Amino acid sequence: MAVRKTLLKSDTGVCLTQVDEVAGVKVKATHYRLTTLRPNQPRVIADHDLAEVAFAGEVAESKRDPVAVRMASDL
Repeated sequence: MAVRKTLLKSDTGVCLTQVDEVAGVKVKATHYRLTTLRPNQPRVIADHDLAEVAFAGEVAESKRDPVAVRMASDL
């Protein structure tokens, strides 16, 4: 099965990516991956609405973290 990744949002070094498992032209499964410049591990979230909420929370936390802000500005 092939995997298709689509960046949905990015802010302050936080990225929300949609990951689709594709067989032929059909999408078999979808999940969302949240990554950050902070030392948190990447998170995998099954629900789109929960992924959006997690993204907003992580962006808020990253904006309060001076190291993450500095690293994001270097990108």
